Amino acid sequence: MAINRIGVMALLFCGMILAGAIVEVKVVKACPLYCLDVNYMTCGNSETKLRPYCNCCLAPKGCTLHLADGTSQYCG
Repeated sequence: MAINRIGVMALLFCGMILAGAIVEVKVVKACPLYCLDVNYMTCGNSETKLRPYCNCCLAPKGCTLHLADGTSQYCG
């Protein structure tokens, strides 16, 4: 009787390991499908003008998009 319980427990344990290896969680970040009129981009404390991205979803975190109308948008 004890041997059957050990076998069943071992089988369940192996099944849990296989199930954990197969299950994969993916987090998908949805990006809005719009583009701002961006002249240039700066990142961090630098004032160097970089090639702009279309919106903050695509730009690196911590950068600022400088728009054509004189305003700016921080991507944090």
